[in-house]
Amino acid sequence: MKRPIPSDQDSLYAFALLFGLPHSDSDRELGKRIFPSQNTKPTEKEAREALARILRSNQVSSLILMALAEHIDPSGGMGGELRRIEFKNRSRRHPRTGDHVSIASRVYELRKKKEKNAIAKVAKEIGKDPRHVARI
Repeated sequence: MKRPIPSDQDSLYAFALLFGLPHSDSDRELGKRIFPSQNTKPTEKEAREALARILRSNQVSSLILMALAEHIDPSGGMGGELRRIEFKNRSRRHPRTGDHVSIASRVYELRKKKEKNAIAKVAKEIGKDPRHVARI
């Protein structure tokens, strides 16, 4: 699979996500930073997509890697005190691909062995409804 080449815009969006954009409406707000959100341009989603493209490429700058490390480090480090990255499980509505692959593989194995009712057997093994297994 060919890796995408990040654009200059991707770099700008990623830096906005990691470092924020300078913003001031008055002299009192000098040094204020705004970070991408649903209501900004770029949006947080666009900035996260840009950062993902950069990380998937072979062209990741050491500055971005250092910023990610600072945001992941629980102590905050040098620049991570403003924001942190938090890992969460996706909601129940997002499929767990690894689980689905193993369930589908198990059904496939049973069907290769000419097992009758392979879906029902796998469903019983994992404690799920056969209709759920059939949809996988």
